[in-house]
Amino acid sequence: MESSKIKQVKSGKDRQPKGFGGLNKRKDSWEGTLSVKKKNGDSIDKSFTRHTIAEINHIKYQLKALEPLDNDVLDIKINKNTNEITLIQDKDLIASVNKIDPNIIVDEYVDYWLWNHRRRGEKGTKIKDSTFSDYVQKSQHIKDKLGTIKQNGKEYKVKVRDLTFNFIERQLLELYEEVAENTVKQVRNHIYNMMMYARKDGIIKENPLQDETINFPSSKAKFKRKIIEETDIQSVIQYCLKKWYIDVLTQIITGARVSEIRGLIWKDIDEDKCEISFSNNYQTIQQYDIDEQGHIQAQGTKSDYSTLKSSSSYRIIKVDEDFMKILKIHKKLQMQKAEKSNIPFKETAPVFTGRWYGKQLGKNTTNDRVKEVMQELKIKDWEEITSHCLRKSFCCAGLLNDVPVEYMAKLLGHKDPKVTLRILCRI
Repeated sequence: MESSKIKQVKSGKDRQPKGFGGLNKRKDSWEGTLSVKKKNGDSIDKSFTRHTIAEINHIKYQLKALEPLDNDVLDIKINKNTNEITLIQDKDLIASVNKIDPNIIVDEYVDYWLWNHRRRGEKGTKIKDSTFSDYVQKSQHIKDKLGTIKQNGKEYKVKVRDLTFNFIERQLLELYEEVAENTVKQVRNHIYNMMMYARKDGIIKENPLQDETINFPSSKAKFKRKIIEETDIQSVIQYCLKKWYIDVLTQIITGARVSEIRGLIWKDIDEDKCEISFSNNYQTIQQYDIDEQGHIQAQGTKSDYSTLKSSSSYRIIKVDEDFMKILKIHKKLQMQKAEKSNIPFKETAPVFTGRWYGKQLGKNTTNDRVKEVMQELKIKDWEEITSHCLRKSFCCAGLLNDVPVEYMAKLLGHKDPKVTLRILCRI
């Protein structure tokens, strides 16, 4: 379709050409809608907002060029910063419609449950890719503790249908002595969920955890989150300025998550108002696939922008003029970096870049810098302080200096102030 045929929308009653979707005027933007056809006649409905009609139509051209989509395409993801289009495919369907072997072993069913019931999931229960990696790690504990038993010097694989409450309880109490309390409780919840689906899949008749409770000892010391004491904050700030670790300094000043720091672009920073808007994550997420035997395999990582943790995470942080001056200097240095790389500087460029201009900081860069700062300054408990501890330090400093917990919750992006208070209780 030629651009000359695109009807310029001037009122809510106007429409675009047939088959080119809809276009609606919003307060400060435009919303485009389009049904992208699949080979089997189905379609995927997409809607997206942009500031100009030209940008809306550019995206539509890209989507129309993909038609007809393969039937295994489940969704289409459109990056709101780069307009990059990604097809979400279900190319590895394990035959969930087939009857599952009633003698399936724990190790195999754990992967089946993870892939079919959690990664793909049902509406409202499907977990995000960023959460899936944590599920894989916790599920390894299930395999280690429930998947194999040793008898007479030999190892035997355990069948799902042979799992009993007493066996599960004994193994989890053993795990309780090896890992953090919160970890073992999450593993317990995963086992409950897995057994619930095993019942639905016809492997077991009753969930052994359905009417039973596993009570863990109360004597285990609670995990204490390490923070930077107020007396050390100034020396940490000075060291960050010396090494020009402005990403670390921004986290100290704002209490933001590392993924939020990586997601900052220059248009998020209002120099006149001395405000920083947090509206994007930039995450590096472990990718997984499933092989022909039904085993989940790691397949490298993928970095991309994503939505924030919750609606309350979208927030504006006020900073002082001195810190804004530092960000202005940092911006000039980034402009020079862009010029040397022969790349136009844009307000949509990331604030914090790696070695090459335009590329976000590496997944562990900020945390590695925090480790360096803590070790060089010999900060108390420096071995245990991570970049996430800076967020806890920000919270603790505010609450101990009489900042209302409701306001501190807003600064941290917490929906419930009780979450903010729990941080203080764990310090």
